[in-house]
Amino acid sequence: CQARVVTNFDEQLGPVSAKTDAQGAFALGPLAPGTYELVASAGYKADNLLANSLPLRVTAGDSNVTLTLRSGCSVAGRVVDAAERSAVQADVTLSQVGGDLTLRASTSKSGQFQFGALEPGVYDLVAITPGGGCAVLAGLRLDAGQSANALELAVEPGGRLRVNYDGSAESAKIRIEHDGVCIAWDNVTNGGARDWLVPAGKNLVLCTEGSGTQALRREVAIPAGQLTEVHCGATEPKR
Repeated sequence: CQARVVTNFDEQLGPVSAKTDAQGAFALGPLAPGTYELVASAGYKADNLLANSLPLRVTAGDSNVTLTLRSGCSVAGRVVDAAERSAVQADVTLSQVGGDLTLRASTSKSGQFQFGALEPGVYDLVAITPGGGCAVLAGLRLDAGQSANALELAVEPGGRLRVNYDGSAESAKIRIEHDGVCIAWDNVTNGGARDWLVPAGKNLVLCTEGSGTQALRREVAIPAGQLTEVHCGATEPKR
């Protein structure tokens, strides 16, 4: 099976990767002496049911190393307007609950989306349309070898949320959650602001400064079709 093999960070060269040949053979180098962690990935193609290998620790110069891709999962579906049930174009984000994996894809003109090569686990999906429509699907459990290929994300009118930061740090990490699902996150520099399209209703705004100090944790009611503004830092009392 063809795949890409990637090492962890090399101080001199950075991450080093190589594509296998048709028989799955690979060679990485040159590498500085030391210990490395290897992972093989067949990529996140929509029709791929092979998940990444488990990390394998090796020493520079080792040979006859074998990495085994695991049985994975895939999801597919379409995004529709909740009222008219017609297909709409959107940006879809898939996040692994309790993991680091986040994938993004734009739908086709017919609202179709696909994600493949996923590890078994629990996933959240969020769809955002250019016009401000939002849909959230939480807690989708996928088992090894499973294809959930008939999902439907029905978008409803959302609102806009603007977060301003003027605290004591150079920047702050902003995270927006809706019903426990992460909708968006980004860094906002001091004196700056960031706008997001978010679902209407209650959203949780978390603002963490560079030192790791949580400067704001607030539940905000977002009206559909309107802009709601939140301040984090000196102008916003901590709660």
